[in-house]
Order: sequence, then structure tokens, then C-alpha cells
Amino acid sequence: YSLLISPASLSSYSLTAKAIDNCNGSKSTSSLIINTTSSCTDGFQNGTETGVDCGGNSCSACQPQGCVSSVLISQGKTTSQSSNWDPANSYPSSRGVDGIINNNNFSHTASELQPWWEVDLGSSNNITQIEITNRTGCSGCSGRVKRFKLFASQTPISSYSSTSGVVYTYSNNTGITDGQVINLTNLNTSGRYVRFWVDNTGFGNNYLHLAEVKVFGCNQGSPITYNEDRVQNNFSINENITIYPNPTLEELNIQVPVNQIVQKAQILDLSGKVVKDFNHPDAKINLQNIQAGVYFIKIYLGDKVYNKKFIKM
Repeated sequence: YSLLISPASLSSYSLTAKAIDNCNGSKSTSSLIINTTSSCTDGFQNGTETGVDCGGNSCSACQPQGCVSSVLISQGKTTSQSSNWDPANSYPSSRGVDGIINNNNFSHTASELQPWWEVDLGSSNNITQIEITNRTGCSGCSGRVKRFKLFASQTPISSYSSTSGVVYTYSNNTGITDGQVINLTNLNTSGRYVRFWVDNTGFGNNYLHLAEVKVFGCNQGSPITYNEDRVQNNFSINENITIYPNPTLEELNIQVPVNQIVQKAQILDLSGKVVKDFNHPDAKINLQNIQAGVYFIKIYLGDKVYNKKFIKM
């Protein structure tokens, strides 16, 4: 039999065991006093800590959690661009976040030296992924964008030469092709404004046209947080999902209902960062290369995602 107390916030614990036989007879052991010690580097939440090795009376403050599950946060948001294709604004900047990708739906600037397109997310957000789709259905438009920077910032960037907020730089003399998709994953940044800024210096003025820009992340003002057996944001309560042993040293077993298959599993730390991915994992997951600490495992089963907390010794 094992007993886990987490967080162990008291300085000591008194434990007794009681055995009851079939005739209702019982026997209790003498008390076992366990004195706890805590440090800010032991990989556990204990003492007065409000998180693992952070917060409380003696450890440094806990950092805000990042995105546990990223969602599309740019669609339908306010957009702008450096200029319009024509006085009627036939191809407005808003088409870059309307969720429609086809040959007739795109934003379009005038021919400029440094045209740009920008989306205002409305507030500061943790940004984990940005997917950019160039205009489609125009082979003659390929190669117009040969150099650009992608910015994510709290306030609008005022100069292309700025080094603040740069999350990606592109430079290729062939240029972006018709309908090309640039997908930037595993980003770890934050901002309210995402700007796609082209530099045509040395190539001559040209147009900027984008079919769609998708920004994924979560709002910093309302971070997604973990619960022991549930994750907010439409994650599912655990239904007959078991992990063991917990705490564990080297391996973690996943037990799911009969005839169910785990498509994917992810190990995340307490900040929401993915530590390791497992595609179509076996029932037993190897944790030898993961440092000691408190983690969560996200289990993808059918159309649902389940969450469990565990301790790696």
C-alpha cells in the first residue's frame, strides 16, 4: 500500500494504520511521525510552495502558465495593411483572417517597397503557432515576396529594421510560391499584434497578398490551467483512464477501456510546455530520459483528450 500527499504543506504528519478482520476485530498501529523537509530544487510542491519549487515563503515567484492547449485566436480579429489594391479596397486586410482560402479570397496591398499586413488580437496572448498561406490560384504572382519578417509585439512595430518582437525571418531569391504555406510551430512568445512585413529593397516595389494568417495560442489574462483529473477548455473528465505506478521511476502504464486505442500521448511540465510526444504509444511509456518532477500526461483517445497528473521520481 502506498500513500501520496501532494502538496505536503505541513511540517510533519502523523500516520496510523488500522486492520479489521472478518469478525470486526481491529488493531491499530502506533503513530508514525514523518517530519517533512522542503527545498526550492527538489522537484516537488511542498512546504508553503504554491507551485513546484516556486512561490511560498522562501522560493522565487511562480511564472505564469503558458498554453496547455492552443486554439485559433486570430480569426475574425481586427486587421490592417499598409495600403489597398484599389480605391474601392476590393481585397481588404480582413480577408486574411476570415477562414476562407480560395483563388478569389485574399488581402492585397498596392505595389510598395515595404508593404505589411497586421492582425490585432485584441489583448496580449501567448502565441505558440503561426500559419501563413500565400495567395492561391495565381502562378504569375509567385516569387513576389522574397524577404520578410514576422513580428509579434505588445504594441505595433514602427520600423522594418526593428529587432524587437521578431519571431521569424525569411529570405529567398526565388520567393514564396503560389499557395505556399509557411507553418511556424513550437513558438514561445507573446504579443497583441502580429505583423507580416515585406522588404523589397534590391528587388523593386511589389505587392503583398495573403490568403490566410492563422495565429494559435491562448489569452494571457485567462490562462488555461490544470486540475487533477480535468483540463479546462473542453477537455474531458477521466472515464476509466488509469495511469500507474504513481509516483514512478522509469515507466508509466496507461490503462484504458477495452477496445479503446491511445492515438497519442504527451508529457507536459507545469508551465504547459510539451516535454515529449508519443504517437500510437504502447501501454507502457518509458520515462528514463525525463527529469524528476511533477508532470501531466495528455492522453488522446478517440475524439477526446484526457489528462492525468503524475510524479517522476
